[in-house]
Order: sequence, then structure tokens, then C-alpha cells
Amino acid sequence: KEANRLQSVAMAEAWKDKGINVNSVHPGVATSNVSLGLGYDLDRSDEAARACAEGPVRLASDETLASVSGQYFSSTTQSKCEFAKDRQKIRDLMQLLESYHK
Repeated sequence: KEANRLQSVAMAEAWKDKGINVNSVHPGVATSNVSLGLGYDLDRSDEAARACAEGPVRLASDETLASVSGQYFSSTTQSKCEFAKDRQKIRDLMQLLESYHK
């Protein structure tokens, strides 16, 4: 999860001149194959699934967020991300990811 947030900051910076916005979002908690595999049976309701979709859908469709990039959202709320302040960690992660493309 930390890597996802760091990568979104780096990608937002790299692609800003192309008009591409990149954000990360924690959609919420619902049961998935991953959570079941870890031994957690959280919330299997349709309501939980819909709630988890609200953040990503808002980021993709809310015109007031059209210029927001490099940010972290917890569900539908823009939140502070302490990881995003660590510029060295962001550079290290991106170097690692780029090494896989060579």
C-alpha cells in the first residue's frame, strides 16, 4: 500500500505535462479473496461493495477533482499521506520499478 501511494506521487509528477492525473485511493474495507486468504471475513454485503466503489468512481468522474493529482484519498476524502513526503523513498521505488523494464 505504501508503494502504491509513493508510485502515484512519482507518476503524477512524471505525467503532469501530458495532462494525466494520478492519485491513489483506499476504497474501504470489504471481503475479497485476498482478505479471505489472510483469514479475514469482513463485510460481504452489496452495500460494502458499493461503498468501496465510491472513492474510485468519484476520482474518475468528479469535475472538481479534474486537476487534482499526486494525492491520496481515503474513500471519497482527500487525506494526508506521510509517505508522500519521503522524496528519497519515492526515487528509490521508481528506480527499482524502472530496473524491471530494462
